Amino acid sequence: MQYAVSTTEEQPQRPKNQTLQFPGSHTSSLNLNTVQKDFKAPVATIDATTLQWELLSSFEIRPEQLELSDSTYIIPSLKWLKEDFLPYAKTYFSNYGLLGSGEGRDCDNISHAFRHLLVLANAQSGGMTSGDVPCAILKTKQTNPFGGIQAEDAYHTLILIRTDQGWQIIEPQTGENTPFNDYPNKTEASWALL
Repeated sequence: MQYAVSTTEEQPQRPKNQTLQFPGSHTSSLNLNTVQKDFKAPVATIDATTLQWELLSSFEIRPEQLELSDSTYIIPSLKWLKEDFLPYAKTYFSNYGLLGSGEGRDCDNISHAFRHLLVLANAQSGGMTSGDVPCAILKTKQTNPFGGIQAEDAYHTLILIRTDQGWQIIEPQTGENTPFNDYPNKTEASWALL
């Protein structure tokens, strides 16, 4: 994979020959910035109707606040997410200069980058034929601090992802996560794009 960059800023060095293997993958892996882990659990899937019912019945999200774009989703394990993907994403964002201050490096940009990175990992592993990962970009009001981000009277975007242990909230700027039911700003959610 080659990257064309036109800037006068010095680009961070990226580690070479390190891979990330997505749950359910057998031979292919995403060759970016993390150590490959041996993950041989079977791939669990969930259909969009069940996923939508789960979201609407469990959380204070109304139907007009939820958009599902696929019919089937792959459920990653929480263990894989915490031990493999979150450290990988943090290193990736750091190495590519995505973390920091500035309009192009704020919460919505990092949330979209996180979601896209997960899609790439799924595609590289061959998982796209089974479905997408149930990973939403969640917009909420940050009335309480969470994940190293201070409380302020402003909107904030995070990641909402369905794992084998239920729904998790991830602060993509820091990698901190918690079950959705323990997330202090869950009643402030205004939409989720899955």
